[in-house]
Amino acid sequence: MGRQGKKSSFFVILLKQALEIKKTALPWNRAISAGLCLGLPSLIGYLMGNLPYGLLAGIGAFTYLYVGNEPYALRARKLFYTALGMSFSFVLGSLLAAYPVLSAFVLGMIGAVATFIFGALQFKGPAALFFVLNFALASGKTISPSQVLIEGTLVFLGGMLAWSIAMLGWLVNPHGPEIQTVRQLYKDLADLLKTAGSDNYSKSRHNILISMYAAEEAFAAKGFSTKENKRSRWLLQLFTLAHDIFQETDKWVLRGEGPLNPELAQVVGHVAKSITPHSKYQGLDLKGAVLHQEQQNLLHLVKQIEGVLQSSDRISVDDRSVTSVSVKNIFMGAMDKNSVVFLLSVRFGIILTIAALTAHAFNLNRSYWVPLSCAAVMLGSTVIATFHRAIQRSLGTIIGILVASAILWTRPEGFIVSIAIMLFTFFAELFIVRNYAIALLFVTPNALLMAETNTHIHNVAYFAGTRIMDVIVGSVIGLMGVLLIGRRSASSRVPYLMGRTFVVNPSC
Repeated sequence: MGRQGKKSSFFVILLKQALEIKKTALPWNRAISAGLCLGLPSLIGYLMGNLPYGLLAGIGAFTYLYVGNEPYALRARKLFYTALGMSFSFVLGSLLAAYPVLSAFVLGMIGAVATFIFGALQFKGPAALFFVLNFALASGKTISPSQVLIEGTLVFLGGMLAWSIAMLGWLVNPHGPEIQTVRQLYKDLADLLKTAGSDNYSKSRHNILISMYAAEEAFAAKGFSTKENKRSRWLLQLFTLAHDIFQETDKWVLRGEGPLNPELAQVVGHVAKSITPHSKYQGLDLKGAVLHQEQQNLLHLVKQIEGVLQSSDRISVDDRSVTSVSVKNIFMGAMDKNSVVFLLSVRFGIILTIAALTAHAFNLNRSYWVPLSCAAVMLGSTVIATFHRAIQRSLGTIIGILVASAILWTRPEGFIVSIAIMLFTFFAELFIVRNYAIALLFVTPNALLMAETNTHIHNVAYFAGTRIMDVIVGSVIGLMGVLLIGRRSASSRVPYLMGRTFVVNPSC
């Protein structure tokens, strides 16, 4: 009874965690841009008298969902290759549609390669998901060879439309992503100074380490130049000072000293508000505070910020740079047989292949939802996260399928389809930061609208039941695959990874 009660309690906690609504700021700009990216192609296709072509281009517009907070130079390259990869996946899926077994193995390979690339480069986002979607959708269609190139080009054009919208901010604020990253860094730094010597310091330290890592990635990105661009050098100086202040604060706490003077945190918080593209800094205001002798180093560093903020072309701190690593070296390092990225990629490809073969073996009608659901579930970074994904995927998608079935039953056409796609995408991107299950209430109808608009559905109950079965099968395969294959793969590599760390950094 006790063991059964523990299991019941575990699943209740798991369900609560999966359905938890996070208190995160809603990304309005991203949601609006994503809605335009996915809705405009179908609208253009409708106005030009060919809605199916517009819907195909909309599939390529999923490229926008790979936008992160990276510098524009990196974003331009990342999104271009993403659009190219999506169109290539679609063409491959079209060419292999008549060979389901071969198609399943190629799908697994595409998933593994995409997972490896995004994992090695540490790009956040949906990773292999939409490459899998493009391939799976294409493999479920019957396309004549002469149409394959045309439709693949349409998918690529949709991706380039997303590229154009994603790069619009560069025209107004070419260093916007870096400025946002450094601003967040200083917000977290102010919180660190405020909580020094308190029980909340560990949490603040965790947050700033994440912010510092994000900033370092931005400055190490290929295309970020500090040699000629004054604004870039200005941002790098602010990053360097934030790093030094963090180290001094950490030393203060490790010595077991008490709280810091609160005015230091207030000043750094004021600095965070001043790191914008156009506003001018009004000057530091320490009100002549008398600080403890050990805090003078911190005060000196904080005062140096003033010189940097008041002039973006004056060198007021040490001339340092963040070393970048070539993509080739990153990939070669991740190719190691003990690399977690490599192992996760192989696991992803194997399970995805099994999902596609299972769908074929049971002759499931238009079964692209099986590998797609499997891929979505496996995006969880841990076993518990995979459980959360499975729960969220199942609940959100099932309700979304019922909504989509009702909409498709009315046989929407033209302008209505485009507006619906825009709205569904907008709400999906708006709420995905709060809870994945809520986002899927909009993602599922959106994907089905784009894929099934031209399909005449006469039996809505059969259609909904089939799609729900696909989702359940795919989610179960993904969950079981993660549990059975490589459950301990990451932890078993810890001694090896620690060994490499000590070899590379003997001072540790």
